Amino acid sequence: MKKRRFIFSSFSLKLIALITMTIDHIGAILLYNLGYANTFIYIFLRFIGRFALPLFAFMIVEGVIHTKKPWRYFLRLAGAAFFIGLVLFLGNLWLGEQVVSGNIFVDLLMGGLAVYFLRLKGEKKLLALLPTAYIVVAAIFSKDPYGWFPFFMTPDYHMYGFTMIVGYYLGYLFITESAKKQCLAYAIDFDGYKLTDEFRYSLNVAASISLLTVNIIWYIIAKVNPEWDFVSMWFQSFSILAAFILIYYNGKRGYDAAWFRYGAYVYYPVHLAIIYALSLLIAYL
Repeated sequence: MKKRRFIFSSFSLKLIALITMTIDHIGAILLYNLGYANTFIYIFLRFIGRFALPLFAFMIVEGVIHTKKPWRYFLRLAGAAFFIGLVLFLGNLWLGEQVVSGNIFVDLLMGGLAVYFLRLKGEKKLLALLPTAYIVVAAIFSKDPYGWFPFFMTPDYHMYGFTMIVGYYLGYLFITESAKKQCLAYAIDFDGYKLTDEFRYSLNVAASISLLTVNIIWYIIAKVNPEWDFVSMWFQSFSILAAFILIYYNGKRGYDAAWFRYGAYVYYPVHLAIIYALSLLIAYL
C-alpha cells in the first residue's frame, strides 16, 4: 500500500478553524463597521473565513462518532448554545443591533444530534427528523419580518450548515460500510484495516467529496430560488477549499488539554466582544 502523509490532527483542525473564524469576524465586524466593506482587504479576510465552518462541521461528526459519552458531549454543545444565545440577546438589547446573524452552536448541536440519531438502530433513526425540523422551521421563520423566531437561537448557517454536517456523516457511513463488505469478501480483519492509511485516506476523500457536493447543491438552489440563499452561496462556495486540509487529516486527537477543549467554547463570545468593542473604540477615536 502507498504510504501517505497525514499532518493534521483534531487539535490542528480546531486551531485552524478558530484562527480563520477570527479572521473572518475581523472583516465582518471590525472592517464592516469602520466602512471598509467591499474593499480588497475585507473580501480577503472573509475569504479566509470560509475555511472555518467546514472544519467545525467535520469535527462535530468526528466528535459524535468517537465520543464514549455522547450526552455529555451534547450537554456541552447545548450549554454553549444557550450561553451564546444569552450573550447575543443581551448584546442586541444593549447595543440595539445584531453583531452576528445567528448562533453557530445551534448549527453544531442540531447537526450533531442528527448524526447521533442516524447512528441508532431501527426506527430510532427517525429521531433525526427532530433536529431537522428545528433547522427547517428556523430557516423559514427567521425571515419573518415580525421576528417570530428569535435570532439568538437561529442557526447561523441554516440548512446549508446542517446538510454539511449530515453530508460528512453519510460519506463516512458509505466508506465504512463498503470497507466492511470488502473485508468480509476477502477475509480481512476490518478492525485492523481501519488502522491503515488507505482507510483514512478513503474517509478523507469522502469528506472532501461531500463538502463539494453540498456546496454544488446549495449553489444551484440559491440560483433557482434566491429566497433560500441563506449564506450568500456565491461567496460561501469558496469553503470547498477546506478539502485541501481535510484530505491530510490523520484521524488522531492530538493535543487535548482541558483548558483548550473548554476554552474553545468560551473563545467564541469573548473574541466577538473584543472585536466589536475595538470597532466602537476606533470609530469613536
